[in-house]
Amino acid sequence: GFSAGALTMMALSALGITALLFASPTAFNIVKMLGAGYLVWLGITLWRKPFKLGQAQGCSASPLWSGFRPAFLLAVSNPEDTVFFSALLPRFLDTSRELWPQYLTMAATWVVADMVVAVALAAAGGRLGGWLAHGQRLQRFSRTSGGLFVLAGVMLAAVQR
Repeated sequence: GFSAGALTMMALSALGITALLFASPTAFNIVKMLGAGYLVWLGITLWRKPFKLGQAQGCSASPLWSGFRPAFLLAVSNPEDTVFFSALLPRFLDTSRELWPQYLTMAATWVVADMVVAVALAAAGGRLGGWLAHGQRLQRFSRTSGGLFVLAGVMLAAVQR
């Protein structure tokens, strides 16, 4: 989901649509507030997640893609990604050559690096999951994570361009 969101933001950067966000403070603020609102909503959802003592609430038998939608929405609603890709990608372009192959190479490189990091985090999360399955550790972890998401959303909303 994060990789697909990053690819979407790269494509928008390549098409020049993100230039609109730089040119229009209103458009930038709308995207920023949507991103902040989504972070707060994710945080509240994590905070309110029900847990039963003595039962692990880890991964269920849900489909592999169950996390795709929230990760994708988080990635595309993050105005920092828009700014990042708009500032980063043009610095590596050779304008004397065709641009699309260069964008495709950068996108492929980004996705491979992103997936390597995601696999490493998933492996670490698998080990952490066993530890979290005891007592109220998972609930505390979820509430701490939820609080951090809410804090990040509030801070994002408060930041000036």
